[in-house]
Parts: sequence; structure tokens; C-alpha cells
Amino acid sequence: MARALELAYKGVGNTSPNPMVGCVVVKEGETIGEGYHHRAGEPHAEVMALRACRTDPKDATLFVNLEPCCHSGRTPPCTEAVIRAGISRVVYASHDPNPRVSGGGARQLREAGIVVEQGVLENEANDLNRSFLFAITAQRPFVTVKVGMSLDGKIATRTGMSRWITGPESRSKVHQLRREVDAILVGAGTVRTDDPSLDVRLEESSDRHPRRIVLDSKTSLDLGHKVFRPDGRAIWVTGQEPTLRREAEEQGIEVMCYPASSEIPLDRLMHDLYQRGILHVMSESGGTVNESLFRQGLVQEVWTFVAPVIVGGAEATTMCDGVGVADLAIATKLKWLDVQRFGTDVWLRARVVGGG
Repeated sequence: MARALELAYKGVGNTSPNPMVGCVVVKEGETIGEGYHHRAGEPHAEVMALRACRTDPKDATLFVNLEPCCHSGRTPPCTEAVIRAGISRVVYASHDPNPRVSGGGARQLREAGIVVEQGVLENEANDLNRSFLFAITAQRPFVTVKVGMSLDGKIATRTGMSRWITGPESRSKVHQLRREVDAILVGAGTVRTDDPSLDVRLEESSDRHPRRIVLDSKTSLDLGHKVFRPDGRAIWVTGQEPTLRREAEEQGIEVMCYPASSEIPLDRLMHDLYQRGILHVMSESGGTVNESLFRQGLVQEVWTFVAPVIVGGAEATTMCDGVGVADLAIATKLKWLDVQRFGTDVWLRARVVGGG
């Protein structure tokens, strides 16, 4: 199963809205075939592994990190391929919460006389596909807040300078993380101050560039910013009907308008993004947007890059603005998941307790 998880990760950034899945076929103690799901619309991991078998897989054991699908979509059901191949035993790690599967895959296999086991390396498998598993269940994207900050919690100086608090190794890691998500979220203030590109720049070539979501409740931005480049990846979320809608759409920008409210309804926006196939959103926003996301209970994880520098100042920007909580009992609680060093910086990955 550990090998199946390794294979699954090879599809990172390419399989969404499908999960990352790897598969290994073992017969008489030897691996005879393995494969993984490369991208949405292409054959699933089980089919790839069975095709790669160097000997007849009849009576072999198939290891896969997610319950085999039993429905037809862009590809046929994996259960049919497994049954047709004569596999005698299937071991999978995670249940698939998709209502079209959700136990149905295991049931079909058992009805065909195949021994089915579940739960091997389940925690690791659930973590690998955490955004998929959450989004399918909650019907909204998994939201990660990404922050680069000083040791005293500042994301910019009192003059707004933020480039660069963290070092080049951290910034390189951010590009790897961007490749793993479906969309990057920023507010209008970040666009005006930093004019970010929000693209993926890695030494190895990558055709994976997430959608760029810009929150602009006052509909105040012009279309000359880098986030609005005409590649069909930008989403402009406004609080008023933009006078530049026609120009924006001609430029390939999708406009999502939520009028008659003082601030954009983020919970409704998240459900609408899910309907567009966006399962994982990473916020690279400032303190105002982050505060709204936390206050509305929309955040599942926090990725923080902490640099060994003190900025100081009551007017310097923090990762989460607003008035804050008056009682620690209602503060957002986190659970540490991972700590790594990148150059002189420390990367902290944490899960919001109760955040799914």
C-alpha cells in the first residue's frame, strides 16, 4: 500500500477534480504490475496497473489507496476491470465518499466473490486526498490559508512592504504548493499593493496553473493587473455589477457578481466554486480576507512560513485582522501536522480543529 501511495502522488496537481490514486498488483509475493491515475478523463489507476501486468493477474491481489469506482463517467467502472481480470483479493485504504461509489465498489467486488479488505494506511491515504474527501462531503472546497510572516506574526511592514519577508527556498516551496491546489484566492487590496502573478514557476516544467480568484467587493479594480492576464484562468468576484464586464469576459475573465451585500458572501461563493470543479482553494490574501475566512468557519488548514526576523509595530499587518476574539475559549484551535525547514525559514502545517 505504501507503494500505491507513492504512485498516487505522481498525479499531484493533474487529477483534480478526481482524487490521486495509485495501484499495485501482487501475485505470489511479487509485483507484476503497477500504475496511477495521470489526469482527469484518462484511465484510472486500477486499469493502468492491470494493463501493465507482465503476467496473467488472475488470482492476484490488488492494492489501491481508494475504493474502486463502480460507476461510469468519462471512464468505465474500475470494478468491472478488476472482476474481468480475475483478481481474487482487493485491499484498499480509503472509503470513497462520492455518493456514486460510497461502499458500492466494495460491495460489487464482494458479490463477484472477491475478498475485500479496507483500512491499510488509511490515515496516510486520507491525508493525501484530504481536499477531495472534504469537498465531496461538504460540497465546498477545502480551504488552506498560506502565510509568509515574521517571527512576531507580521506579513508586511507598517508601510505595506512584504517583499521579501521569507527566503527564496520558502518561495520555491510555495510554487510547489500552488501546483497542488485548484485555485488561489486574493483580495483586491493584495492585487493593488503587490500586483501578483499567482502562477507556478518551477525548475521542472509544469502545465499546471491554478485558477486565480480575486475578491473585489467594491468592484474597484481595473483589468491591467497581472492576475487578469487573458489565459482563461481568472475569476473576478465582485460586489456590484462591473461596468467592465464585457471587456473582462472578452479577456477570458469569468465574472461572479454578488450584489446587495456589504461583503461578498464567502460561504455561498465556496459552494459556487465547488460547482465549477474547484476542490482546493489556497488563500494568499491579506489579513482582511483571512479574518473573514476564519470567522465564517471556512478554513481547513493553515500553511505558515515563519522567517527569523522581527518587524514590530502596532500598525504592521498581521495574518488575521479584525477586532479578534475577546475570550481564548473561542479562538480558532489548530493541530500541528508537519514542521519543515526551508533555508532559514520554518514551514508549519496545521489543521483547524473541527474544520473537517
